[in-house]
Amino acid sequence: MRILYRKGNREQAWGISFDYAEFDDAKVDAALAAGWVRNPLELELKQAADTNGDSQLSSDEAKSYLDSIGVSYDGMHWKATVKLAKEHQLKGE
Repeated sequence: MRILYRKGNREQAWGISFDYAEFDDAKVDAALAAGWVRNPLELELKQAADTNGDSQLSSDEAKSYLDSIGVSYDGMHWKATVKLAKEHQLKGE
């Protein structure tokens, strides 16, 4: 079991608000790919939106990026989610 973290409102430490959850060892890699991190301090680091370097922002990359900067995209079509992530990335968030 491993505890991982993401931006949220469950706890606050070092001025960072975050959620946490326990993951089975077999699911840690998938959770990290989905935007969870190993340490709450990592939440203050900005994630690059294009994580695989193909110069194309996928829906999953957009969602992970928006999660990392604390922007909600609930209920949005995947194209709108990608557009929103690109707008925030251009602002340097």
